[in-house]
Amino acid sequence: MDLLLIKPVGEITLKTTFVRRFFNKKLKENIKIAFKINKIPFQKIQAGNARFFIKTTNTKKAQTVLKNIFGIHSIALVHKTKLNSSDQTLKEATDFFSSNAEKIKTFKVKTKRIGKHDFSSQEFNEKLGSKILEKFPKLKVKLKNPDKTFFVDIIQKKVFLYDDETKGMEGLPVGTQGDIALIVSGSEEELVAGFLMLKRGCRIFPITKKNSKKPGHNLKKLEKFNSSQELVLKNFNKLPDLIKDKNVSALVSPDLKLKPKTFIEFDSKQLLPVYRPLVLLDKNTLNEAKRFLK
Repeated sequence: MDLLLIKPVGEITLKTTFVRRFFNKKLKENIKIAFKINKIPFQKIQAGNARFFIKTTNTKKAQTVLKNIFGIHSIALVHKTKLNSSDQTLKEATDFFSSNAEKIKTFKVKTKRIGKHDFSSQEFNEKLGSKILEKFPKLKVKLKNPDKTFFVDIIQKKVFLYDDETKGMEGLPVGTQGDIALIVSGSEEELVAGFLMLKRGCRIFPITKKNSKKPGHNLKKLEKFNSSQELVLKNFNKLPDLIKDKNVSALVSPDLKLKPKTFIEFDSKQLLPVYRPLVLLDKNTLNEAKRFLK
């Protein structure tokens, strides 16, 4: 099986130990659910403070699914080795990166360490960079926007080498924040509102005042960001049940424009507070969300 390295978003690593464990546990659960639904074979998911590791025989499909799970900064296919003597580790790293070194003109080395070592990350960068230059003298080091970045993650006595990353969706793991009911009528804006609430870690439960299921036909576009779990559309009159059974604590409305009088009149009749994540949202963020939902 091949090994995938997952970097959670930096916001998780800044949490207290208790909160960080909760966020990592929820992210791990979401990955397992998504892999099971998409029938991706994998061995045990190993979770640490700053890295997750998954062994799978289908890395391509796994990365496609993982890049849509909120709470992930990046995913990489890695080569794992042991931290032996400095010379041996440098040689193995140089050999690993050689396959791509011939295809580029500039590079940089980026080392991250967890644990105690008798060298700094910068010292390892310099030594490995020198070894690569010895083998490929035509290459040049370029710290900003190089053709290729050679990544080295050293965790205690283990070394993980990779030269490519798949960008994740960032955000917070779904299920770490409150549960909300998303008001659905069939518009594109409500998908964006749902996307933004998922990104902030909320579970969403779509509801509609319309009698048909047609308003929910676009909800499939949101499911890949919900660990591939189905979003079941319910009628608005089921809201009390959602409050009782799912602990839903707010409504989300996809309003785009600020309409104080209309909002006050609508909100006063609801059982829950109403959030409007699209009001005053900048166009770049709105368009970016729409692009992900296409």
